[in-house]
Amino acid sequence: MEKEHKFDAIVLSANDYKEYDKLLTIFSAVNGKQTVLLRGCKRPKAKLRFAGQPFFWGEFMVVDGKGYDVVTQVSPKNSFFEVTTDYDCYVNGCLALKAIANSCLSQNSERLFLLLVTYLTVLQKNINQSDLITCKFLVELLKLLGFEINTEFCQECGQKFNEHIYYNTFQNCLVCANCKSYDSIKIKPNYINVINTIKSNKFLNLLKVDFEINDVNAVKNLLSTAIERIFN
Repeated sequence: MEKEHKFDAIVLSANDYKEYDKLLTIFSAVNGKQTVLLRGCKRPKAKLRFAGQPFFWGEFMVVDGKGYDVVTQVSPKNSFFEVTTDYDCYVNGCLALKAIANSCLSQNSERLFLLLVTYLTVLQKNINQSDLITCKFLVELLKLLGFEINTEFCQECGQKFNEHIYYNTFQNCLVCANCKSYDSIKIKPNYINVINTIKSNKFLNLLKVDFEINDVNAVKNLLSTAIERIFN
């Protein structure tokens, strides 16, 4: 008898498989990241067609399969459709899903899942501030994975920072002028202020703070690069 498993999960990505099926990469608090088979979902009248899209959150019922576990039933919770209606918001959302897919570790799955749900819930109601919300998500993701950004002391020598701070791209940390490497990038003081403000505020509180969008985007790109370098 096939063993059934039931758990909440969010679809990180969906890829065509055979003629009518899809392979879903899903993330759950129970199993972390896994690939499951959604059969027949590309048929026009498929009952589970709604579950074959990134961002979808639902309760999945799966059974053990030979190659992949097979989805047999799905109870929807939130499709986060609003995230897909704005191009910039969609791109930021995809960045967050990719970051989870690249970095998720089984021992942190429960906390990472809660972070992802919180992020998407705030994002769908504030799509016009997707850059800032995604920046906050990346800061919290790095923290949960043990790579919290230290903006007070050089990661190499331990000295307190002055106005000259660099991002060491090879070792993924902030360092002083004496410890920077040839490929280090100088960080503007504004970026440090953005990071510190994001670290000290919750998602909703951040929406009340007035940031320069160029500074937010610069920090977001820096954090995204950090995650890629750590886990790729």
